[in-house]
Amino acid sequence: MLLTSSWIIDFVIIIATISFIAYKYATRKFDYWRKRNVYHLKPIPFIGNFKDVGLFKITIGEWLKKLYDSTDEPYFGIFVYDEPHLVIKDPKLVKQILVKDANYFMDRTNAAPEHNQIIANMMFFQKSPKWKAYRTKVSPAFTSGKLKLMFHSINEISKDLNRYLGKNLGDLEMKEVCAKFSTDAIARCAFGLNSHCFEDENSAFRKCGRRIFDFNWRNGIIQTAYFFRPHWVTWLRLDFFEREVSDYLVDAFSSVMTHREKTNIKGNDFLDLLIDLKKNQDFREKFAFETTEATAQAFQFFVAGFETTSSTISYTLYELCKRPKYQNTLREEIKAAMAKDGDITYENLMGMKYLDMCVQAYNTESKSGSTFRDANAMRGGRHPEIQQRMIFCVEKGSFST
Repeated sequence: MLLTSSWIIDFVIIIATISFIAYKYATRKFDYWRKRNVYHLKPIPFIGNFKDVGLFKITIGEWLKKLYDSTDEPYFGIFVYDEPHLVIKDPKLVKQILVKDANYFMDRTNAAPEHNQIIANMMFFQKSPKWKAYRTKVSPAFTSGKLKLMFHSINEISKDLNRYLGKNLGDLEMKEVCAKFSTDAIARCAFGLNSHCFEDENSAFRKCGRRIFDFNWRNGIIQTAYFFRPHWVTWLRLDFFEREVSDYLVDAFSSVMTHREKTNIKGNDFLDLLIDLKKNQDFREKFAFETTEATAQAFQFFVAGFETTSSTISYTLYELCKRPKYQNTLREEIKAAMAKDGDITYENLMGMKYLDMCVQAYNTESKSGSTFRDANAMRGGRHPEIQQRMIFCVEKGSFST
């Protein structure tokens, strides 16, 4: 016997003690916003305000929209598990943080796992100053001149899309069709690879894309940990992507890169820029930009490019389906451009103002727009309203949303 003459009583005491200690630990930060006189939502022990997302009932975008609509405060506090986050609603404060004080909120809240160098070196997961340096060097890949060079390839893939639609008349899952198109476009324009998504329903590139973004328990738990429990990622050595998927894509990109370097072939694409960076001696020595780092940027370009593009196209099409009048107006604009030039060209595509408005309208109405920033420098609050109500704007190591 440990404490009493009854093992049952001992067991109850031990369980009660462990539960009490766990409760106190899980709620140790729950007075964070009250002490700083910031309006906040009442948290639940162990899970904070993150219950619906943590149980995968709703998406993070839907969750934030629900919180956003729950109060008229310009900013408010929430808890993700036991960590305090500050949600900013007021446009002036958003501009203050993302523009004027950007140097103090450069890093995202996600993990940067050292156990997987491909993921750690993807720009999305990088921290400053490496992130800023990489971004500066990679941005030239997206100038209007570079994009114009890619237009011919995109137009060829558009013809593949037309042929596919002609062969598959009837009901179609347009999100999948758009994903095929964007996967082919990104693979071709960025790396000179033909992924053949319209020809092969089981294209290896498309299968990888599905496994990255389709929901399953593995993806849901690990990807949530990457953004809201980064220390779990380090302790458990979790990989954001399934190892089989990342190995296939990394091998594909690195083999093309190696072939280009040996043959000096130029593709006027994103891969050329990465190869040039590897040849930049100063940049290479300062940031150790070798094959692994270059491949990581190629991997990110593919992963980030095809999903965002396919989502934008598919939801724009969805909104147009609900509004036949707008759909007809857009169709007439496209037909007029083609009648004038005989085909879709880069110049007349850039001149399609109504098309641009349709795409922008989707982006404006989308509920998925949110950004998570980690406060990485101590600073007194510059905005007068926050300065009156708080000791300082956001402490080092805390998060803003």
